[in-house]
Amino acid sequence: MIDVKFVTTINETNENGTQKQVFLDDLNSTQILNMITRRTADEYQDFRGGFAINHNEKPWNVPRRKKDAKYLYDDLQSTAQWLTALSEVIDYEERATSFSWLDNDATHLEIDRKNRLVIEHKSKSNKLRSLKVDAKEFVTKVLQSSKRLNKFIGDLDTRIRMKTGESPLHPVSKRLLEVQQKLQHLNLTDKIKQLEKSARKL
Repeated sequence: MIDVKFVTTINETNENGTQKQVFLDDLNSTQILNMITRRTADEYQDFRGGFAINHNEKPWNVPRRKKDAKYLYDDLQSTAQWLTALSEVIDYEERATSFSWLDNDATHLEIDRKNRLVIEHKSKSNKLRSLKVDAKEFVTKVLQSSKRLNKFIGDLDTRIRMKTGESPLHPVSKRLLEVQQKLQHLNLTDKIKQLEKSARKL
């Protein structure tokens, strides 16, 4: 059984001082707007996040033997690369591909003869076990999570347009427009459509 959910942080801490991770279903766009427009130590926080992948109710992208370990993820651009890589592994004749994710370490994807997707993340700093899952189930879960994220980003985009419409030159507006541009460059809608098209072959 596979579960894939989008997870992020909003600068809230747990009792032990570690950053609290929040699933997308427990978030609203106001929390993200507050986070990305709050300056700390002369810099802004970015909206980062990624897929929390669980196999048979065990987290996959969580480092082993680390106390209070959290799901590992990268920036949104790297997270969106999962969709492109999954499209490639389905479409490529050799049914294998690699992509950079999690601080530019290589993640290898391959679909075997039984239509199982093998995921191997090769990293010296973060040891993640090899994962073998049903390819169709995994892609379906990634698409569901990505569509929720895309809807959330659409709502965030609308809120940014409303907030920046009256005073686009205000420092906070400039910051919001900068974030808006990054979100648009994700091309998440196109990546979702491509993966949906590729997934028909599974």
